[in-house]
Amino acid sequence: MENHIVGESARTMRSIARQALEGNWKKIAIGYAIYYILSSLIPAVLDSYFFYTETIEVAGEQFAFNVGKFSGIYDVVLSGAFQLGFVVFFLSFLRTRVVRYSNLFEGFNHFVKALALYILYSLIVALWSLLFIIPGIVAIFKYSQAFYILADHPEYSPWECLNESKRLMYGNKEHLFMFEFSYIGWMFIGLLPQNLFIQMTNIESVPLFMLIQFITAIPAFFAYAYFYTGNAVFYDLLIEKLRATPKETVDNYETY
Repeated sequence: MENHIVGESARTMRSIARQALEGNWKKIAIGYAIYYILSSLIPAVLDSYFFYTETIEVAGEQFAFNVGKFSGIYDVVLSGAFQLGFVVFFLSFLRTRVVRYSNLFEGFNHFVKALALYILYSLIVALWSLLFIIPGIVAIFKYSQAFYILADHPEYSPWECLNESKRLMYGNKEHLFMFEFSYIGWMFIGLLPQNLFIQMTNIESVPLFMLIQFITAIPAFFAYAYFYTGNAVFYDLLIEKLRATPKETVDNYETY
């Protein structure tokens, strides 16, 4: 079966994303913030309190660094469920214009499949990356739709999700890369406050550091809300669930 080649421009897809976000920017940014807390902030806090120190010798000098005890396990076990809930959240919002924060936890309804898909995806990308950086990047885009497919088809096995993503992305990988690259200005501005804080701070209090880091990340939450709404638009165009008119509006749009 031939796959659909997404023909809409990056500008058109971003326009559709902005239409969806109109009046919902704050709500979707909050949704991303919740995901950020669950997937990134909690393991970072765990690492700051529970770690062991490793020492290595380089050119005759000793260097010590801290290694977290729990974040690696936390990531492996929960990242699949978080990622699935994340895409369910954005797909549901795009298709219904209703924000349901409970969707962020939908991945736990298919925990085993989400975990298996995350592990398989990570292994495949890691193996391709061993060849060189370019094959690794190609693999990332080739299998980028796997969790979206699982969200739409929970009856699929992890392998079926990966294979379907591979089929759908044939001829579309470059398009998705250029579309995501078109957000670079938004990402730079959104991440700037947090990056400046990290580079300039010398705060020793872990709770205070984490609090300020979270606050300075707020602009990035809005940038990521825009970015991932756009990714949901790309997926729905890819599976032909969404069609954009020449005036960059949405037509014949199916909902749940």
